[in-house]
Amino acid sequence: MGKLSRPRQLGLDLLVEVGARSPADIDPIESAKERGVEIVFGHLSGAAARIYRHGTKARIRVSNEIQTEARRRSSIMHELGHLLLEHVLPREGDAASWFATCCAQRS
Repeated sequence: MGKLSRPRQLGLDLLVEVGARSPADIDPIESAKERGVEIVFGHLSGAAARIYRHGTKARIRVSNEIQTEARRRSSIMHELGHLLLEHVLPREGDAASWFATCCAQRS
């Protein structure tokens, strides 16, 4: 078997770290807290969740319109993946920062 991609390897490392046998065994909120990331639920337009810089820490905002626990869990873990992959995080409430980190890189 070949070498795993970095995201897959980070996912496997997280499973081992928390002693889980499958992704369902991971508590996304606890995993975020262990990394100093705050989780908040509330209004969010255009996404199920987003990760931001909030001062010197990170915050994941999760839409309160998500209907299922599975979607909530996967959205939080997806956003946490951005942090684990060391992506540049936009500043919360700063549209220019969000555009520069999320959209300009895709152009």
